[in-house]
Amino acid sequence: MRELPDKIVQYQIDHLQTEIVFLERNPHFFSQHVRNFYWTLSHATGLGHRGDSWRGRRVPPKRPSLETEVLPPQRTPRMLLDVTQSYTHGVHSGIPRVVRKLGKAAVESGSGIPVILRGQDIVPYYRHRGFADELKISAGDILVLLDLVWHAADAYFPIMQAFKEQGGSLVVGVHDLIPLLYPGVSDGSSVRAFRRWLEGAVALADALVTISKTTAFDLRDYIVGQKLKHKPNLGIGWFNLGADFDSGSVPISKKMARLCSASPFVLTVGMIDPRKCHSVILDAFDRLWRDNVDVRYMIIGKYGWNSRAVRHRILSHTEFGRRLLWLDRVSDADLLHAYRRAAALVFASFAEGFGLPVVEAAHCGAPVIASDIPVFREIGGDAIFYFDLFDGDSLAQRIRDVLVGKKPARPLATCTWHESMESLQQLVRSKAYQLSV
Repeated sequence: MRELPDKIVQYQIDHLQTEIVFLERNPHFFSQHVRNFYWTLSHATGLGHRGDSWRGRRVPPKRPSLETEVLPPQRTPRMLLDVTQSYTHGVHSGIPRVVRKLGKAAVESGSGIPVILRGQDIVPYYRHRGFADELKISAGDILVLLDLVWHAADAYFPIMQAFKEQGGSLVVGVHDLIPLLYPGVSDGSSVRAFRRWLEGAVALADALVTISKTTAFDLRDYIVGQKLKHKPNLGIGWFNLGADFDSGSVPISKKMARLCSASPFVLTVGMIDPRKCHSVILDAFDRLWRDNVDVRYMIIGKYGWNSRAVRHRILSHTEFGRRLLWLDRVSDADLLHAYRRAAALVFASFAEGFGLPVVEAAHCGAPVIASDIPVFREIGGDAIFYFDLFDGDSLAQRIRDVLVGKKPARPLATCTWHESMESLQQLVRSKAYQLSV
């Protein structure tokens, strides 16, 4: 496994120290989080690894109905897009958001069928008069696994093996390798489960797909470096994600309309966790506010893991509720409205597989300010602004630039979810994978 840059290691250690100080001052939080801290410290410094058990599943919701006409699959063999985990757990952000968008585009275009795996049974995700209640596997069918599945490896491996034995082929999606490359910012269960899943999935896969070139090269290097078992000349390809919204008839909330109508605001979209670097963004805004810059900071995203000190900093900030705003969840209509009204999007992560908010914001016309890391350079090129990683002063200057009207060299080209799905379909069906291992 590659060594992390000193700057990233130091950031993880500093983040951990901040969390420990917070716990010392708030001891009622300590007992429930001591194991997380051991994990973070040992992996940020390369000393060890531990894990804990996966939490139980929710009762799955009803399958959604499609009232409109849908196209039958336009090509054979059929491409089946697994959405089982997103359906079962009812999650609509992060990877499940991507899977749902691609699944909807697949069924609308006739390029594929989103499916739920129930043991050896395959059920269409959408209920529709044109779909049978159960699909029978045909020789040549392609099962694409893009969902958040690594905590369910024990359930998936037998299904994958059976699918291959019945003449199907497996394409395994890897959104990122963050739990393996940056284990200090993932909880123990995720790292352990992800490693086990990846090793088993690579051994069974007929091909691998990622959502960026950067992740594809990381994946190839990891497979080679760890000497993972795989089929000869295993193809690895990449495609990019869509950026358009389908908010339907859902109205913008009165709260979002009010928040977006006041003074200029800068937006961050994403879960609050260590690698998203919200503390760096807060440092930048504290500087701007000390200098009397008229700007607000809006955070959209749920609280994630091991960032209690950051959450406390937000909630106890003197500007919270005035110039510092936090919405833990919003509708697509509200998110689209925020993107369109924002002075800029800030994305400060030190590790991403793609960075969906970057293309969503750009698609809506918002300037993007991102940390200077390879995947953002790949996705954004010279169409977005960059700041020095972990440097609040550098970020503050980029925000000043945007507020006075500075523009990037060119607009960022984005694609729709239908175009993204078409790219995935072409990649899988043509087997035109850009790399092999």
